[in-house]
Amino acid sequence: MAMLNKLIGHLRFNKAKKATPQAISLDIVPLSRFRFSREAVSHAALHVAKVLQDKGFKAFIVGGAVRDLILSEKPKDFDIVTDALPEQVKRLFKRAQKIGRRFPIVHVYSGRELVEVSTFRQESAIFNDQGRIIRDNCYGTIDMDAARRDFTCNALYLDPIAGTVHCYHHALNHLKDKKLVLIGDPEIRFKEDPIRILRGIRISSKLNLSIDDQLMQTMQKHAHLIDNEPMSRRFDELAKIIYSKHAYTCFTILIDTGLLSFVHPVTQILLTYSQQAWILIHRMLQQTDARLQRNQHISLGFVVAAFLWPIAKTLWQQYMKEGLSPAHAMQQCLTDIHRHPIRQHIRQKIITTVNEIWRLQNRLQYVKTKKQIDKIAGHPYFRAAYDFFLLRAESEDVDHDLAYCWQQLVEKNDFAPLLATLPSTKQAKQRRRSKRVKDHL
Repeated sequence: MAMLNKLIGHLRFNKAKKATPQAISLDIVPLSRFRFSREAVSHAALHVAKVLQDKGFKAFIVGGAVRDLILSEKPKDFDIVTDALPEQVKRLFKRAQKIGRRFPIVHVYSGRELVEVSTFRQESAIFNDQGRIIRDNCYGTIDMDAARRDFTCNALYLDPIAGTVHCYHHALNHLKDKKLVLIGDPEIRFKEDPIRILRGIRISSKLNLSIDDQLMQTMQKHAHLIDNEPMSRRFDELAKIIYSKHAYTCFTILIDTGLLSFVHPVTQILLTYSQQAWILIHRMLQQTDARLQRNQHISLGFVVAAFLWPIAKTLWQQYMKEGLSPAHAMQQCLTDIHRHPIRQHIRQKIITTVNEIWRLQNRLQYVKTKKQIDKIAGHPYFRAAYDFFLLRAESEDVDHDLAYCWQQLVEKNDFAPLLATLPSTKQAKQRRRSKRVKDHL
Protein backbone atom coordinates (compact mmCIF):
# COMPACT_ATOMS: atom_id res chain seq x y z
CA MET A 1 0.00 0.00 0.00
CA ALA A 2 2.80 2.39 0.91
CA MET A 3 4.49 1.62 -2.40
CA LEU A 4 1.21 2.26 -4.25
CA ASN A 5 0.67 5.57 -2.50
CA LYS A 6 4.23 6.60 -3.35
CA LEU A 7 3.67 5.75 -7.01
CA ILE A 8 0.37 7.66 -7.14
CA GLY A 9 2.00 10.64 -5.47
CA HIS A 10 4.81 10.55 -8.00
CA LEU A 11 2.44 10.42 -10.95
CA ARG A 12 0.37 13.28 -9.56
CA PHE A 13 3.26 15.64 -10.15
CA ASN A 14 4.19 14.33 -13.55
CA LYS A 15 2.47 15.85 -16.53
CA ALA A 16 2.62 15.07 -20.18
CA LYS A 17 3.48 18.04 -22.35
CA LYS A 18 1.89 17.66 -25.74
CA ALA A 19 3.37 19.14 -28.86
CA THR A 20 1.51 22.22 -30.00
CA PRO A 21 1.62 23.62 -33.50
CA GLN A 22 4.01 26.53 -33.72
CA ALA A 23 5.58 28.63 -36.38
CA ILE A 24 9.10 27.47 -37.14
CA SER A 25 11.59 29.10 -39.47
CA LEU A 26 12.91 26.97 -42.30
CA ASP A 27 15.31 27.74 -45.12
CA ILE A 28 16.16 25.12 -47.74
CA VAL A 29 19.62 25.88 -49.10
CA PRO A 30 21.28 24.12 -52.07
CA LEU A 31 24.53 22.31 -51.39
CA SER A 32 26.31 24.53 -53.91
CA ARG A 33 26.13 27.39 -51.37
CA PHE A 34 28.61 25.62 -49.14
CA ARG A 35 32.29 24.80 -49.40
CA PHE A 36 31.80 21.03 -49.11
CA SER A 37 30.41 18.63 -51.70
CA ARG A 38 28.53 15.37 -51.52
CA GLU A 39 31.89 13.57 -51.69
CA ALA A 40 32.71 14.84 -48.20
CA VAL A 41 29.85 12.77 -46.80
CA SER A 42 30.53 9.30 -45.45
CA HIS A 43 29.88 6.57 -48.05
CA ALA A 44 28.05 4.56 -45.41
CA ALA A 45 25.73 7.49 -44.58
CA LEU A 46 25.06 8.05 -48.29
CA HIS A 47 24.22 4.37 -48.72
CA VAL A 48 21.82 4.29 -45.76
CA ALA A 49 20.09 7.53 -46.86
CA LYS A 50 19.69 6.25 -50.43
CA VAL A 51 18.22 2.90 -49.35
CA LEU A 52 15.69 4.64 -47.10
CA GLN A 53 14.68 7.17 -49.77
CA ASP A 54 14.41 4.47 -52.45
CA LYS A 55 11.86 2.74 -50.21
CA GLY A 56 9.80 5.91 -49.98
CA PHE A 57 11.04 7.21 -46.61
CA LYS A 58 12.56 10.58 -45.80
CA ALA A 59 16.19 10.46 -44.65
CA PHE A 60 18.50 13.27 -43.57
CA ILE A 61 21.99 13.50 -42.10
CA VAL A 62 21.51 15.63 -39.02
CA GLY A 63 23.18 17.68 -36.34
CA GLY A 64 26.89 17.79 -35.60
CA ALA A 65 28.02 16.20 -38.87
CA VAL A 66 26.22 18.83 -40.99
CA ARG A 67 27.42 21.62 -38.73
CA ASP A 68 31.03 20.42 -38.97
CA LEU A 69 30.89 20.08 -42.77
CA ILE A 70 29.60 23.65 -43.10
CA LEU A 71 32.43 24.89 -40.87
CA SER A 72 35.04 22.88 -42.86
CA GLU A 73 35.59 20.49 -39.97
CA LYS A 74 35.86 16.72 -40.35
CA PRO A 75 32.84 15.04 -38.73
CA LYS A 76 33.52 12.32 -36.22
CA ASP A 77 30.40 10.38 -37.16
CA PHE A 78 27.25 10.66 -39.26
CA ASP A 79 23.77 10.29 -37.76
CA ILE A 80 20.61 9.92 -39.83
CA VAL A 81 17.00 10.80 -38.98
CA THR A 82 14.05 9.40 -40.86
CA ASP A 83 10.27 8.99 -40.77
CA ALA A 84 10.75 5.21 -40.90
CA LEU A 85 10.09 3.40 -37.62
CA PRO A 86 12.96 1.43 -36.02
CA GLU A 87 11.40 -1.91 -37.03
CA GLN A 88 11.12 -0.71 -40.64
CA VAL A 89 14.75 0.47 -40.68
CA LYS A 90 15.97 -2.83 -39.28
CA ARG A 91 14.16 -4.82 -41.99
CA LEU A 92 15.86 -2.82 -44.76
CA PHE A 93 19.44 -3.66 -43.77
CA LYS A 94 21.10 -7.03 -43.22
CA ARG A 95 23.59 -5.72 -40.67
CA ALA A 96 21.34 -3.70 -38.39
CA GLN A 97 20.69 -3.80 -34.65
CA LYS A 98 17.92 -2.07 -32.71
CA ILE A 99 19.11 -0.70 -29.37
CA GLY A 100 17.62 1.36 -26.56
CA ARG A 101 14.45 1.07 -24.51
CA ARG A 102 13.33 4.64 -23.81
CA PHE A 103 13.71 5.64 -27.43
CA PRO A 104 14.88 2.82 -29.75
CA ILE A 105 17.37 3.62 -32.48
CA VAL A 106 19.02 1.41 -35.09
CA HIS A 107 22.73 0.87 -35.63
CA VAL A 108 23.35 0.12 -39.29
CA TYR A 109 26.73 -1.29 -40.30
CA SER A 110 28.03 -0.57 -43.78
CA GLY A 111 31.50 -1.98 -44.35
CA ARG A 112 33.51 -0.92 -41.31
CA GLU A 113 31.37 2.14 -40.64
CA LEU A 114 28.51 2.50 -38.20
CA VAL A 115 25.57 4.78 -38.95
CA GLU A 116 23.09 5.63 -36.21
CA VAL A 117 19.53 5.90 -37.51
CA SER A 118 16.72 7.38 -35.41
CA THR A 119 13.10 8.25 -36.11
CA PHE A 120 11.85 11.86 -36.08
CA ARG A 121 10.71 12.81 -32.59
CA GLN A 122 8.33 15.40 -31.27
CA GLU A 123 8.37 17.44 -28.09
CA SER A 124 5.90 15.35 -26.13
CA ALA A 125 7.22 14.19 -22.82
CA ILE A 126 6.54 13.09 -19.26
CA PHE A 127 8.16 15.37 -16.67
CA ASN A 128 8.89 14.88 -12.98
CA ASP A 129 8.12 17.54 -10.37
CA GLN A 130 11.50 19.27 -11.05
CA GLY A 131 10.69 19.64 -14.74
CA ARG A 132 13.11 16.86 -15.78
CA ILE A 133 12.11 14.70 -18.75
CA ILE A 134 11.65 11.10 -17.60
CA ARG A 135 10.00 9.74 -20.76
CA ASP A 136 10.26 11.05 -24.30
CA ASN A 137 9.47 8.55 -27.01
CA CYS A 138 6.87 10.09 -29.28
CA TYR A 139 7.51 10.01 -33.01
CA GLY A 140 6.84 13.06 -35.18
CA THR A 141 7.77 14.96 -38.32
CA ILE A 142 11.01 16.67 -39.32
CA ASP A 143 9.59 20.04 -38.22
CA MET A 144 8.71 18.59 -34.82
CA ASP A 145 12.16 17.03 -34.59
CA ALA A 146 13.82 20.39 -35.28
CA ALA A 147 11.66 22.09 -32.63
CA ARG A 148 12.89 19.79 -29.85
CA ARG A 149 16.63 20.04 -30.56
CA ASP A 150 18.83 21.83 -28.04
CA PHE A 151 20.91 24.42 -29.94
CA THR A 152 20.26 25.97 -33.33
CA CYS A 153 23.62 24.77 -34.70
CA ASN A 154 22.28 21.20 -34.29
CA ALA A 155 19.05 21.93 -36.20
CA LEU A 156 20.61 21.41 -39.63
CA TYR A 157 19.39 18.57 -41.87
CA LEU A 158 21.30 17.49 -44.97
CA ASP A 159 19.54 15.59 -47.73
CA PRO A 160 22.60 14.07 -49.45
CA ILE A 161 20.54 12.67 -52.34
CA ALA A 162 18.73 15.90 -53.25
CA GLY A 163 21.79 17.99 -52.36
CA THR A 164 20.01 20.41 -50.02
CA VAL A 165 20.37 21.57 -46.41
CA HIS A 166 17.22 22.22 -44.36
CA CYS A 167 18.12 25.02 -41.95
CA TYR A 168 15.82 25.60 -38.97
CA HIS A 169 15.78 28.43 -36.39
CA HIS A 170 18.14 30.62 -38.47
CA ALA A 171 20.99 28.23 -37.63
CA LEU A 172 23.19 29.36 -40.52
CA ASN A 173 22.92 32.99 -39.44
CA HIS A 174 23.92 32.07 -35.89
CA LEU A 175 26.92 30.11 -37.15
CA LYS A 176 27.94 33.05 -39.33
CA ASP A 177 27.64 35.40 -36.33
CA LYS A 178 29.60 32.95 -34.13
CA LYS A 179 26.78 32.75 -31.57
CA LEU A 180 25.54 29.79 -29.54
CA VAL A 181 21.73 30.04 -29.43
CA LEU A 182 19.44 27.77 -27.44
CA ILE A 183 16.15 26.66 -28.99
CA GLY A 184 13.22 27.56 -26.76
CA ASP A 185 13.05 29.00 -23.26
CA PRO A 186 16.38 28.41 -21.42
CA GLU A 187 14.59 28.18 -18.06
CA ILE A 188 12.53 25.26 -19.34
CA ARG A 189 15.11 23.58 -21.57
CA PHE A 190 17.79 23.32 -18.87
CA LYS A 191 15.25 21.92 -16.39
CA GLU A 192 14.23 19.32 -18.99
CA ASP A 193 17.83 18.16 -19.35
CA PRO A 194 20.59 19.87 -17.28
CA ILE A 195 23.30 18.08 -19.29
CA ARG A 196 22.50 20.59 -22.04
CA ILE A 197 24.49 23.11 -19.97
CA LEU A 198 27.67 21.07 -20.33
CA ARG A 199 26.87 20.29 -23.97
CA GLY A 200 26.52 24.00 -24.65
CA ILE A 201 29.93 24.76 -23.12
CA ARG A 202 31.50 21.96 -25.17
CA ILE A 203 29.95 23.11 -28.45
CA SER A 204 30.82 26.77 -27.86
CA SER A 205 34.45 25.84 -27.08
CA LYS A 206 34.77 23.52 -30.06
CA LEU A 207 33.22 25.91 -32.59
CA ASN A 208 34.41 29.17 -31.00
CA LEU A 209 30.82 30.35 -30.52
CA SER A 210 30.08 33.10 -28.01
CA ILE A 211 27.55 32.63 -25.20
CA ASP A 212 25.68 35.82 -24.36
CA ASP A 213 25.50 36.97 -20.74
CA GLN A 214 21.83 36.13 -20.30
CA LEU A 215 22.24 32.54 -21.49
CA MET A 216 25.35 32.06 -19.32
CA GLN A 217 23.51 33.40 -16.27
CA THR A 218 20.71 30.90 -16.86
CA MET A 219 23.29 28.11 -17.17
CA GLN A 220 24.83 29.10 -13.84
CA LYS A 221 21.39 29.38 -12.23
CA HIS A 222 20.45 25.80 -13.15
CA ALA A 223 23.89 24.18 -12.88
CA HIS A 224 22.98 22.60 -9.51
CA LEU A 225 20.47 20.40 -11.36
CA ILE A 226 23.39 18.50 -12.92
CA ASP A 227 23.89 16.88 -9.50
CA ASN A 228 20.58 15.04 -10.03
CA GLU A 229 21.76 13.42 -13.25
CA PRO A 230 23.11 9.85 -13.32
CA MET A 231 26.87 9.77 -12.91
CA SER A 232 27.19 7.76 -16.11
CA ARG A 233 25.67 10.63 -18.17
CA ARG A 234 27.98 13.14 -16.52
CA PHE A 235 31.02 10.95 -17.17
CA ASP A 236 30.01 10.48 -20.81
CA GLU A 237 29.73 14.25 -21.27
CA LEU A 238 33.09 14.73 -19.54
CA ALA A 239 34.61 12.21 -21.97
CA LYS A 240 33.13 14.13 -24.92
CA ILE A 241 34.73 17.31 -23.55
CA ILE A 242 38.10 15.55 -23.30
CA TYR A 243 37.81 14.21 -26.87
CA SER A 244 36.57 17.51 -28.29
CA LYS A 245 40.14 18.74 -29.09
CA HIS A 246 39.26 21.86 -27.08
CA ALA A 247 39.29 20.49 -23.54
CA TYR A 248 41.62 23.21 -22.24
CA THR A 249 39.30 26.00 -23.40
CA CYS A 250 36.26 24.12 -22.15
CA PHE A 251 37.66 23.59 -18.66
CA THR A 252 38.79 27.21 -18.48
CA ILE A 253 35.20 28.31 -19.13
CA LEU A 254 33.84 25.80 -16.62
CA ILE A 255 36.22 27.08 -13.93
CA ASP A 256 35.67 30.77 -14.68
CA THR A 257 31.89 30.36 -14.54
CA GLY A 258 31.81 28.13 -11.46
CA LEU A 259 30.21 25.28 -13.40
CA LEU A 260 33.08 22.83 -12.92
CA SER A 261 32.00 21.68 -9.47
CA PHE A 262 28.85 20.13 -10.95
CA VAL A 263 30.48 18.14 -13.75
CA HIS A 264 31.93 15.13 -11.93
CA PRO A 265 33.60 14.41 -8.57
CA VAL A 266 36.90 13.87 -10.39
CA THR A 267 36.92 17.43 -11.69
CA GLN A 268 36.36 18.91 -8.25
CA ILE A 269 39.99 18.10 -7.47
CA LEU A 270 40.90 21.17 -9.48
CA LEU A 271 39.02 23.38 -7.06
CA THR A 272 40.49 22.05 -3.84
CA TYR A 273 44.21 21.54 -4.38
CA SER A 274 47.29 23.67 -4.94
CA GLN A 275 48.29 25.81 -7.87
CA GLN A 276 50.94 23.19 -8.65
CA ALA A 277 48.21 20.61 -9.19
CA TRP A 278 46.35 23.01 -11.45
CA ILE A 279 49.50 23.52 -13.55
CA LEU A 280 49.84 19.76 -14.04
CA ILE A 281 46.23 19.39 -15.17
CA HIS A 282 46.47 22.48 -17.42
CA ARG A 283 49.47 20.97 -19.21
CA MET A 284 47.71 17.60 -19.48
CA LEU A 285 44.68 19.21 -21.14
CA GLN A 286 46.88 21.17 -23.55
CA GLN A 287 48.81 18.03 -24.49
CA THR A 288 45.58 16.07 -24.90
CA ASP A 289 44.20 18.67 -27.31
CA ALA A 290 47.46 18.73 -29.26
CA ARG A 291 47.56 14.92 -29.61
CA LEU A 292 43.95 14.75 -30.82
CA GLN A 293 44.57 17.55 -33.31
CA ARG A 294 47.45 15.45 -34.69
CA ASN A 295 45.07 12.44 -34.88
CA GLN A 296 47.02 10.66 -32.16
CA HIS A 297 45.54 8.33 -29.55
CA ILE A 298 44.75 9.48 -26.01
CA SER A 299 43.83 7.49 -22.94
CA LEU A 300 41.02 8.48 -20.59
CA GLY A 301 42.96 6.60 -17.91
CA PHE A 302 45.86 9.03 -18.35
CA VAL A 303 43.47 11.98 -18.03
CA VAL A 304 41.85 10.62 -14.86
CA ALA A 305 45.31 9.83 -13.43
CA ALA A 306 46.17 13.53 -13.79
CA PHE A 307 42.91 14.72 -12.24
CA LEU A 308 43.29 12.43 -9.22
CA TRP A 309 47.05 12.81 -8.79
CA PRO A 310 46.79 15.60 -6.16
CA ILE A 311 44.95 13.16 -3.88
CA ALA A 312 47.34 10.30 -4.64
CA LYS A 313 50.43 12.44 -4.12
CA THR A 314 49.17 13.76 -0.77
CA LEU A 315 48.45 10.25 0.50
CA TRP A 316 51.74 8.88 -0.87
CA GLN A 317 53.81 11.52 0.88
CA GLN A 318 51.84 11.14 4.09
CA TYR A 319 52.47 7.40 4.28
CA MET A 320 56.19 7.85 3.54
CA LYS A 321 56.39 10.36 6.42
CA GLU A 322 54.88 7.68 8.65
CA GLY A 323 57.79 5.39 7.81
CA LEU A 324 56.55 3.28 4.91
CA SER A 325 58.84 2.66 1.95
CA PRO A 326 57.88 4.48 -1.28
CA ALA A 327 56.56 1.24 -2.79
CA HIS A 328 54.49 0.29 0.27
CA ALA A 329 53.26 3.88 0.64
CA MET A 330 52.05 3.90 -2.98
CA GLN A 331 50.29 0.56 -2.52
CA GLN A 332 48.50 1.89 0.57
CA CYS A 333 47.56 5.00 -1.40
CA LEU A 334 46.00 2.86 -4.15
CA THR A 335 44.09 0.82 -1.57
CA ASP A 336 42.67 3.97 0.04
CA ILE A 337 41.52 5.44 -3.28
CA HIS A 338 40.02 2.09 -4.31
CA ARG A 339 37.84 2.19 -1.16
CA HIS A 340 36.90 5.86 -1.62
CA PRO A 341 33.36 6.65 -2.91
CA ILE A 342 34.88 8.47 -5.89
CA ARG A 343 36.01 5.05 -7.18
CA GLN A 344 32.38 4.07 -7.87
CA HIS A 345 32.09 6.74 -10.54
CA ILE A 346 35.03 5.54 -12.65
CA ARG A 347 35.00 2.52 -14.93
CA GLN A 348 37.23 -0.45 -14.06
CA LYS A 349 39.26 -0.28 -17.28
CA ILE A 350 40.15 3.33 -16.52
CA ILE A 351 41.01 2.53 -12.90
CA THR A 352 43.41 -0.21 -14.05
CA THR A 353 45.28 2.30 -16.24
CA VAL A 354 45.39 4.84 -13.40
CA ASN A 355 46.79 2.26 -10.96
CA GLU A 356 49.56 1.17 -13.33
CA ILE A 357 50.59 4.74 -14.16
CA TRP A 358 50.82 5.60 -10.45
CA ARG A 359 52.70 2.41 -9.49
CA LEU A 360 55.32 3.17 -12.10
CA GLN A 361 55.75 6.72 -10.75
CA ASN A 362 57.32 5.20 -7.66
CA ARG A 363 59.61 2.99 -9.75
CA LEU A 364 60.61 5.84 -12.09
CA GLN A 365 61.35 8.16 -9.18
CA TYR A 366 63.18 5.66 -6.95
CA VAL A 367 64.97 3.40 -9.44
CA LYS A 368 68.01 1.69 -7.85
CA THR A 369 69.61 -0.76 -10.29
CA LYS A 370 70.26 -1.27 -14.01
CA LYS A 371 68.07 -4.38 -13.88
CA GLN A 372 65.17 -2.29 -12.59
CA ILE A 373 65.62 0.17 -15.48
CA ASP A 374 65.31 -2.65 -18.03
CA LYS A 375 62.25 -4.05 -16.26
CA ILE A 376 60.51 -0.66 -16.06
CA ALA A 377 61.23 0.12 -19.73
CA GLY A 378 59.63 -3.19 -20.74
CA HIS A 379 56.44 -2.60 -18.76
CA PRO A 380 53.23 -2.42 -20.91
CA TYR A 381 52.28 0.90 -19.29
CA PHE A 382 55.77 2.38 -19.36
CA ARG A 383 55.11 4.93 -22.10
CA ALA A 384 52.01 6.31 -20.36
CA ALA A 385 53.80 6.41 -17.01
CA TYR A 386 56.85 8.05 -18.59
CA ASP A 387 54.70 10.77 -20.22
CA PHE A 388 53.04 11.32 -16.86
CA PHE A 389 56.46 11.57 -15.18
CA LEU A 390 57.51 14.30 -17.62
CA LEU A 391 54.21 16.06 -16.96
CA ARG A 392 55.01 16.03 -13.24
CA ALA A 393 58.45 17.48 -13.95
CA GLU A 394 56.86 20.38 -15.87
CA SER A 395 54.76 21.25 -12.82
CA GLU A 396 57.78 21.03 -10.46
CA ASP A 397 56.41 17.85 -8.92
CA VAL A 398 59.53 15.79 -9.64
CA ASP A 399 63.23 16.51 -10.12
CA HIS A 400 63.98 17.97 -13.57
CA ASP A 401 67.38 16.29 -13.77
CA LEU A 402 65.89 12.85 -13.17
CA ALA A 403 63.21 13.49 -15.80
CA TYR A 404 65.96 14.54 -18.23
CA CYS A 405 67.84 11.27 -17.58
CA TRP A 406 64.77 9.21 -18.43
CA GLN A 407 64.26 11.38 -21.50
CA GLN A 408 67.77 10.58 -22.72
CA LEU A 409 67.06 6.89 -22.30
CA VAL A 410 63.74 6.97 -24.17
CA GLU A 411 64.64 9.37 -26.98
CA LYS A 412 68.34 8.56 -27.53
CA ASN A 413 68.70 5.12 -25.92
CA ASP A 414 71.43 6.65 -23.74
CA PHE A 415 71.64 4.84 -20.41
CA ALA A 416 74.61 6.80 -19.07
CA PRO A 417 72.82 9.79 -17.46
CA LEU A 418 70.31 7.55 -15.69
CA LEU A 419 72.94 5.04 -14.57
CA ALA A 420 74.89 7.88 -12.99
CA THR A 421 71.94 8.59 -10.69
CA LEU A 422 71.70 5.04 -9.31
CA PRO A 423 72.61 4.66 -5.63
CA SER A 424 74.77 1.62 -6.37
CA THR A 425 76.75 3.57 -8.99
CA LYS A 426 77.31 6.48 -6.63
CA GLN A 427 78.44 4.15 -3.85
CA ALA A 428 80.82 2.28 -6.15
CA LYS A 429 82.39 5.57 -7.28
CA GLN A 430 82.76 6.63 -3.65
CA ARG A 431 84.44 3.32 -2.75
CA ARG A 432 86.85 3.61 -5.69
CA ARG A 433 87.67 7.20 -4.78
CA SER A 434 88.29 6.20 -1.14
CA LYS A 435 90.59 3.34 -2.20
CA ARG A 436 92.70 5.64 -4.40
CA VAL A 437 93.16 8.02 -1.50
CA LYS A 438 94.31 5.21 0.77
CA ASP A 439 96.75 3.88 -1.84
CA HIS A 440 98.22 7.34 -2.24
CA LEU A 441 98.78 7.64 1.46
